[in-house]
Amino acid sequence: MKRRPGYLIDAATSGVRSALVYLDSPDKAVVIGEFLFRLLGMRRQGSTFDLSRVRCVLLVRLDEIGDVTLTAPFLRELRRLLPDAWISLVVKPAIYNLVECCPYVNEVLTYNWNSLRYVGRAQRHWRALHLAVRKLWRRRFDLAMVPRWEEDCYHASYVAYFSGAPWRLGYSEKVGEFKRRFNRGFDRLFTHVLDGTAPRHEVERSLDIIRFLGGTVHETRLELWLNAEDADVASRALTAEHVAPTDLVVAFGPGAAVPRRRWPLDHFAALGAWLITELKARLVLIGGPGEEALGKELQRRIGAGVVDVVGRLTLRQSAALLKRAHLYIGNDSG
Repeated sequence: MKRRPGYLIDAATSGVRSALVYLDSPDKAVVIGEFLFRLLGMRRQGSTFDLSRVRCVLLVRLDEIGDVTLTAPFLRELRRLLPDAWISLVVKPAIYNLVECCPYVNEVLTYNWNSLRYVGRAQRHWRALHLAVRKLWRRRFDLAMVPRWEEDCYHASYVAYFSGAPWRLGYSEKVGEFKRRFNRGFDRLFTHVLDGTAPRHEVERSLDIIRFLGGTVHETRLELWLNAEDADVASRALTAEHVAPTDLVVAFGPGAAVPRRRWPLDHFAALGAWLITELKARLVLIGGPGEEALGKELQRRIGAGVVDVVGRLTLRQSAALLKRAHLYIGNDSG
């Protein structure tokens, strides 16, 4: 019987499936992983990093909207450093729309690290390996990177490790006390770690990785990648509510990931009413899925002059609408 493509990979992974049920630590991941990768010929002889040999790069950024947005300069400078490399970016599904049009990567993959509630570490790490088997191994990555400086609460380090890349780079577990406790042993998942304990802006922390690789940073500016359809949808949303090109537009973002980060709705309502009365402003309420009730309640309290698009626009369409606003007032949120 002719074996189908990928048989060796399936056979190898099924052989360790039962062991992975108890895969709850970096030490166990490395013991099983190194055996598996050498069996599949996915480890080079020697560990000396050589940028000239990097043809395929994996970036794992399973963070939220704000942190992923701050990664834009890193992506741009990485492409400048490796103009001909294949670059794959892994993000959580909710972020896909934000980076879908990024010109600096060849593909964007999604991975829901927390799709199941109450899953243990071993199960989560098994799912990271499953992602690698089904989507990452065929690329034969040379280099995998996790640009997150803070604690790796998403366990992106396991995705980078299980990718099979012989060179893996990330910030050390020792950069902060909380990370030292929360990510104990995670340094074992990398071949190269950065210290970076000095206070730095998040953009500069990721750009320090470019410098570590031997590159020169040319620009630090942020950017978003929109298309014509995004701009058209945003324009039609305002036109439908009779917002004129000459109107003063103020955007409100009343939502946030957790309630303690939200400014009281009464304050938003009072400020919105003042802006309309005193400055003749048009208010635009933006937000993501699940925040629709906040938009409706705020619109009810303020009354006329409010455009409520909460939950109706994608991330890129929301960004396109914000380009039209003169002022944004919101919470600690992406």
